[in-house]
Amino acid sequence: MSLQRVIFTLLSSLIIISCATAEPKKKEPEKKHNPAVLKGDILEMYDEEGNLVASGKVSLPDKKKNGKWVLYQKGTKNSAMEGEFSDDKKDGSWTGFYEKGAKKSESLYKKGLMEGKVNTYYESGKLQSEAGYVNNNLSGKKSVFVESGEKISEFEYLNNKKNGEGKEYHPNGVPKKEDLYREDKKNGNSKEYFPNGKLKTNSFYKDDVLEGNSNEYHASGNQKAYGSYAGGKRVGTWSFYHDNGKPAMTGKFSAEGKMEGKWQTFFPEGSIESEGEYKSNTQDGLWSFYNKNKIVEKKLTMKGPMVGGRCEFYENGRLTGEYEMSGLLKNPKKNGPAKEYYPSGKVKAEGKYMADRRADAWIFYNEDGSKDEANSGNYMMGKKMK
Repeated sequence: MSLQRVIFTLLSSLIIISCATAEPKKKEPEKKHNPAVLKGDILEMYDEEGNLVASGKVSLPDKKKNGKWVLYQKGTKNSAMEGEFSDDKKDGSWTGFYEKGAKKSESLYKKGLMEGKVNTYYESGKLQSEAGYVNNNLSGKKSVFVESGEKISEFEYLNNKKNGEGKEYHPNGVPKKEDLYREDKKNGNSKEYFPNGKLKTNSFYKDDVLEGNSNEYHASGNQKAYGSYAGGKRVGTWSFYHDNGKPAMTGKFSAEGKMEGKWQTFFPEGSIESEGEYKSNTQDGLWSFYNKNKIVEKKLTMKGPMVGGRCEFYENGRLTGEYEMSGLLKNPKKNGPAKEYYPSGKVKAEGKYMADRRADAWIFYNEDGSKDEANSGNYMMGKKMK
């Protein structure tokens, strides 16, 4: 082996050994912030980023919080809340602040528990709410205000639950709702009012569910509806009224709260407008419709909100036509067999309609019963074919 080759082999081995035995580079330990720093009898507390989060007096040597303390807005030295500690527990008056320094809240503590009056404020300085606490629980009256100063609600509480009278107000200060509560649920008489102060509803609740008689009113003060609830559903006979006090609609609800059986509607003047059957909240079967003189004008077979089946039309109470019809109640179309009558009741014509136009074979009759040859024949799109 040549000398040059021997030297190269030795150098390669030394390099490999040097690399294998070299110590790995140690990572410098992350700089940690001391979460608490004691300066005399003042304890400063920091978060992981080194931001001051709280500071105040402590007793020595036990380092219990005693005296004034300040909690800071995150990342600043602006106060978020300040007050007194006694034996490591909040005690006395505490005040909260918005980021820009405006007062946010005022509360009283006793041995670490909220006790007494607690107020919150809008950033403008206007009162937002006032409440009473007992043993850290919301107990007593709590009132809430809009920023302009009007009260919007007032409820009685016991151990953080609504118990007693509850009121809500319209923006003009007029009562909106009045309820009685037990264990956070409506129990007892319940009233609702219009902004003009007139009564809107007068009902009764049991464990947050409507039960018993209920009255509803128009903004004028006149009766709007009267009936009963069971399990939160309308049941039995209900009567509805126009604003002028005249009946608008009447009928029965099933135990499941659905309109069933015979129902009637009325014109504002008080005369009957329509009557027929409901089945599971929808109109079902033949319904009669009247003019304001209480004379029947038509009878339509209803299938829910749609017309579908045999229909009859009248003039001055006399039958003028029988048709198969379909479509929406406001504008149903004649589709299918049809028969039309003279005022005397005798048949005038019979045939078929398609989309409200005569179609196929039609037979017309004179009033004496003889066939009207001139008009009888086949029709297409409402016109007689030649």
